[in-house]
Amino acid sequence: MGQRRSASSTDSQLRNAASLASGSPSGIFRNLSGVEDPRHNMILAAVAVAAILALMALMVTLTNYIEDVLSENAEQQVVSFTEQAAFTSAGRLGLLQDEMESVQFQTDDLVEVQPFLASIKESFGLTGTWFIRADGQGVSWNGVSATAEELTAGLEITPLPEHEYGYSQNYLNHDGQTVRMGRKQLFAGGTYIGDFYQEVPLVLFTMPDELSMFDGRGQFMLMEAATGEVLVAPTTLPETTLTLGDSLYAYLEGAIFSSEVRSKAGGGYDSLSLESLDAELSGVEKLKSLVNDGECGVIRAVIDDRPSYIAVAPVTGSTWYACTIIPEENLRSQTTVVAATFQGVFAVVLLSLVGTGAALLMAYQRRLRSRNATATIELYGALSESVEMAVNLYSPRDHETTHIVAKADGVIGCSFDELMADPSVAESLQMSETGTALFERVRNDAVKQLERGDFSIVRPHESTRSWVEYAVRPLEFEGRHQLLIVLQDVTTEKMIQLSMKDAMEAAESANRAKTEFLSRMSHDIRTPMNVVIGMLQIAEPNIDNPAKLRTCLSKVAMASDQLLALINEVLDFSKIESGKIVLDRLPFSLEALIGGAADVARMQTEERDQTLVVSVENQIGDRFLGDKVRLNQMLMNLLSNAVKYTPEGGRIELSASVGIEKSGYYPITFKVADNGIGMSTEFQEHLFEPFTMEGRSRAQGTGLGTSIVKNIVTLMGGMITVESAVNAGTTFTVLVYLASADRPADDAQADPLDALRLEDLDVEAALSLARELGAEPVPPAAEEGEQVAGRTLLDESHLTSDCGAGLRILMAEDNDLNAEIAQELLESYGFAVERAVDGREACERFAAASRGYYDAVLMDVQMPRMDGYEATRTIRAMDRPDGRQVPIVAMSANAFSDDVAASLASGMDEHLSKPIQIKTVVLTVLSLVQERRA
Repeated sequence: MGQRRSASSTDSQLRNAASLASGSPSGIFRNLSGVEDPRHNMILAAVAVAAILALMALMVTLTNYIEDVLSENAEQQVVSFTEQAAFTSAGRLGLLQDEMESVQFQTDDLVEVQPFLASIKESFGLTGTWFIRADGQGVSWNGVSATAEELTAGLEITPLPEHEYGYSQNYLNHDGQTVRMGRKQLFAGGTYIGDFYQEVPLVLFTMPDELSMFDGRGQFMLMEAATGEVLVAPTTLPETTLTLGDSLYAYLEGAIFSSEVRSKAGGGYDSLSLESLDAELSGVEKLKSLVNDGECGVIRAVIDDRPSYIAVAPVTGSTWYACTIIPEENLRSQTTVVAATFQGVFAVVLLSLVGTGAALLMAYQRRLRSRNATATIELYGALSESVEMAVNLYSPRDHETTHIVAKADGVIGCSFDELMADPSVAESLQMSETGTALFERVRNDAVKQLERGDFSIVRPHESTRSWVEYAVRPLEFEGRHQLLIVLQDVTTEKMIQLSMKDAMEAAESANRAKTEFLSRMSHDIRTPMNVVIGMLQIAEPNIDNPAKLRTCLSKVAMASDQLLALINEVLDFSKIESGKIVLDRLPFSLEALIGGAADVARMQTEERDQTLVVSVENQIGDRFLGDKVRLNQMLMNLLSNAVKYTPEGGRIELSASVGIEKSGYYPITFKVADNGIGMSTEFQEHLFEPFTMEGRSRAQGTGLGTSIVKNIVTLMGGMITVESAVNAGTTFTVLVYLASADRPADDAQADPLDALRLEDLDVEAALSLARELGAEPVPPAAEEGEQVAGRTLLDESHLTSDCGAGLRILMAEDNDLNAEIAQELLESYGFAVERAVDGREACERFAAASRGYYDAVLMDVQMPRMDGYEATRTIRAMDRPDGRQVPIVAMSANAFSDDVAASLASGMDEHLSKPIQIKTVVLTVLSLVQERRA
């Protein structure tokens, strides 16, 4: 605020100016008279004294006037600063209250709520957040269990008027921070589900940086209006002790009294014309009255031996008051310099020419106003550096703007003057209707009371929408009616609120999907289970009726297959959705793939008297690289749906074509068309969503088939389209790109050893690793038969009642019922079966047996003490030839491709998934034994 000068220096300058003024007239009169007449001298002296006294009186009067003007200006600065500080505190408190208002939980599940608590704590700078369920159990933001008794021990939480939440008194938390505990009741669907607690650090409301304009010597604090209790203590500690919980009024009275005692003891402060002790103490009573009446105001008193201004202002939306104590010397450092300069100049000018003196006085007053303006500008500049908001005073009458904090460019993307001068600027900013209407009211002087809210804009060179919070308040300033307009960017806070809303909606949607899934799965599982249970009940009284019994068993088998297909479909979808599907990249014959899918579909169409037409365009006999299993799954899902939703006697078409090669890849197009019941346009929009069925057919299903197809096509980088109409059939078109196995694309080359990790291991890599472990699997046989893990099995002509005669099998199975079923079925084919209850017993039996005693081992995977993988590696590592050569076949409920790869990697020869098909088991064992003996 300019250079400061000491009081003694100013007094010296005043004395020098007075001496010059008193001496000059006497010398002038002596020079004019030439003769010294005692009476004349006495008259001259009297006149001079009178002139000096008049001049001094005038000087005192003018000096007091200037002092009053400067004091009033200083008081206004302190009050304005205190009001702004209170406004800032109200904004921070309002943000916390808005956050408490917006917090809503749709569930009382502690596991689901915990991440939400952590997000709230981090977003708003809280020291802790908790959720206490209605049953008294709760959780903190960091997952620690909590109860209401633990959180509120020793605390009394007082509800706020007209709100669902309240706050406790101040206390020190475990980290030594002064905090308050807030609590809000939560309801979901009108039902009370628990309480949300938040621990608010009062350090959020400190403002040390704002006091830098007063050289950091000012003090800011928050107090409770009703009691004067200090809630936020000043960061700069005063000499008189002030701690949290003390009464501000008691502190002021104590500081005033101590200063008065020291003043009288040291003989100081007489020249500063301060109020007496009684007057200062009555000022404290005035301060209490201002607070009780909810008004702003300022008093002057000596605090810690320094004359100071004490200002208070209410914090809107709370029972708090902001209080600032600013030493006078930090506000009026220029007063002494200004007064001394004025007195000297005034004395010299009046002695030379009254008119010139008057002119100089006017010049001085202009200079004084300029300095006050400079001080105001410096104050505004300090505010601009300390707050991230735009603050402007706007006069609707003359459309003039005073920039207090000139940051409108950063907040709204243009200057405040541009926005107010041209209404089309709001349109260019794509300002929301709320903002456009607000500034229209400002221009028309239609704002008559405090207005608060927010609006959205799109700033220049930005593509996303930003949110701005506003507060507009009418006031009288500098003799004019003006509007104080405060704008603040709250995009981050708004996005947090929106993201929390989106997260809650996503959680609710997921919960609805889960409920729908469980409901549908319950129905789809119970349907085949009802067939199984019902047929068993029918079979029991007809045990002596072979024909009836075979019919029941046939239907039980059909329902079991339906149930197994349902489980496999759900597991496939779950694995695809979780991203655990890794596509194989193996050579296969596209022609064989089409033929195999057509053969399976043809059996289904023949049962329904439907016609299946297979057409192939161009030459598709080439071998390609890709995941044959997933392509076959895709085709079979589409063909099965076509059969299911086409009436008896209908027509189904399967076509495939290979396009022109580009960059080493060939576009492969598959089409599956039918003339069935078709789909509505509305349902086609949700066709590929999981668990969706139109319901126009009595056909059973999970609603997962098309979703699985869509995910497989997406994994392959392809696309799928559908054309359909009600009762006009459906056509699915799938386009994928595959590299030729004879001439793969350069950028598609891959090192087969790149991903030999267990979770990514494919069948071929597992076979290679199995050979390294000593399993020595034999290349596939040339006979035609069923494929298992890349091996061609013997055909069913080898199945006889004694085909296993002379062969001994060691079976490791921990489940008694599964073991009984497998042993009974295997013995029906002539095998001798010995059972081990876990992997360790299997190893012990094999080690104790003579060489070649066991012809094959059937190994469960998940068993106690030792699993099937470890047991297989143990047998393979035994120092005996049959340990490395004996066929070991996995029989496990784990059915995914990585489970198959894990079995082969451990040294097993084959992997069969439960529920077992006894024919496949028998043919697998016979094929492996034949390979070993060959």
